[in-house]
Amino acid sequence: MVRGWHRQVVEQERDGEQQDHLGDAYRASGNLNEAAVSYAKALEVDPEHEGAREKLEELNRQHPDRMLILYALSKARRAAGQQERAVEAARGAFRQMPGHGQRMELAQALIASESAEEAWTILAPLQDEPEMVSLYAQLGVRQIHFAYNRNNSVADGCHDVERGLTPLGRR
Repeated sequence: MVRGWHRQVVEQERDGEQQDHLGDAYRASGNLNEAAVSYAKALEVDPEHEGAREKLEELNRQHPDRMLILYALSKARRAAGQQERAVEAARGAFRQMPGHGQRMELAQALIASESAEEAWTILAPLQDEPEMVSLYAQLGVRQIHFAYNRNNSVADGCHDVERGLTPLGRR
């Protein structure tokens, strides 16, 4: 059943109704994460698709600790202008798995809810962990500004009180 819907959706990717049906097929087969992703795609294509929104909300009620469901729900709520509820879902997804995609979704939800300063702290590249420097080096990064405009846990920015490097920055 999923294979048939998947083929049809590949041909008509920008059809919210097809994405919704694919979500139903995934859900019927027990693949709830893929169902959530399909419902979210249906809402990306058609933000007014109430069926997909209701199914995604229902999945969240039944499985509130599933990261991909929370992640998809945050995107859908953000698209619907439900910014505070989007932040709530994004925080849940980030708690479940604090990866890059979840961090970015939480930051986008915070920015949309006019909490840009909190978004900035979530996006802080070193995340108060000096070990991150070696990770960035492995990824090919050769230069990082410890601070630019605002002070942070590592160093001072140009628009705040001048203190220099913090003890964490010296490490």
